[in-house]
This record gives sequence, C-alpha cells and structure tokens, in this order.
Amino acid sequence: MGNKKGQMFIIATLFIIVIIVLIRNMVGTLEISEENRFQESRLIEKNLRNAQNEFRDANQSGMDYMRNLSLQMRSDMDIQIIYIYAVSNNSNNKYSVTMGNYLQDRMNITFNATNSNPGGRIFIIEDKANLTREYTSSVNGTISINVSYTAQNQDTAEKFNITSNTKSNIFLFTDITVRSNEFFVRGKDFYNWSWPV
Repeated sequence: MGNKKGQMFIIATLFIIVIIVLIRNMVGTLEISEENRFQESRLIEKNLRNAQNEFRDANQSGMDYMRNLSLQMRSDMDIQIIYIYAVSNNSNNKYSVTMGNYLQDRMNITFNATNSNPGGRIFIIEDKANLTREYTSSVNGTISINVSYTAQNQDTAEKFNITSNTKSNIFLFTDITVRSNEFFVRGKDFYNWSWPV
C-alpha cells in the first residue's frame, strides 16, 4: 500500500512539472509575440519619421526629387503619401502649387485660393503622379488655400496659408501613412520657409 502512495506522488509530481513547463513556454511565447509587435510598430513609426524628414529637405527645385522619393518609398514599403508644395515668388506676384498623389488611388481635388487668379480649380490626379498649377496673387499679404480631395472613398480637407509680400515663401504639407500587417502610423506635417527677394 505504501508503494502505491509513492507511485501516485511521482505521477502527480511529473504532472505538475509538465504543467509548469507548458505554462512557462506559453508565457514566453506571448512575451516574444508582444515584443515582435512592439518592434514592428517602432519600425513603421521610424519609417514615417524618415519619410517626413526626407520631404522636409526638399527645396524649390526638388519636384523630381519628391516624385522619385515617393516612388522609391512605395516600392520599398506599404506607404501612402500626399504632398502639397506651394512656392510664392514676390518678384512677379505669382505662386505655384504642386500636389503629389501616392495614395494608391486616384484623387479628385477641389482647390480654392483667396486673392488669386484663378480662384478655384477642380481636377483629378492619378496615382503616382503630381500636378503643378500656377496662380497670380492680387494682393501683398496672406493667401488662404483650401484643398479638398477624395481618395479611397474618404473625403479630406486641408487649409493652409502662403504669404505674398516682400519675401519669397515656400510651404510644404505632407500626409504620410505607413502600414505593416495590422499596424499603421499616420503623420501630417506643415513646413514654411521664407527668404528676402
């Protein structure tokens, strides 16, 4: 009889050891899975910051650079980019606006500007393309620009100002989304530069 108690004790001990090992492995797997998710989210956040910094470094003659950069990013990762780049040159009261569409869909755009000729336009930009339009300012001062666009069945409106005065000005707006599996990070940035003519 004492022999059976010893056998039951050994079996119970083995059973408890197996359960402890299984629980330990399951907890370790969950920790690894959480660490992988954390690392993946940090990577896509870093990709977003890198993309934003690259666009910030563009200058007035950088339209080809911005187009090539957007195409390269699209080939390297799951990324959606829209940029609006406005340049005001006070020496001739003109300003130009370039819009780039790398949203993986066609964009329908409505563009309106105060104190400008023409005051408004409606146009379509296909995916992986940019479009530049020139305007004439009728005042020295602030020009309010409203851009509304529809892409991927989502309506978005952005508003920004560009100044037409004794300085030349550049304005850059970027809206960038980086995706990875079930994660995504989206960032919008506005940059303004000005310099004397």
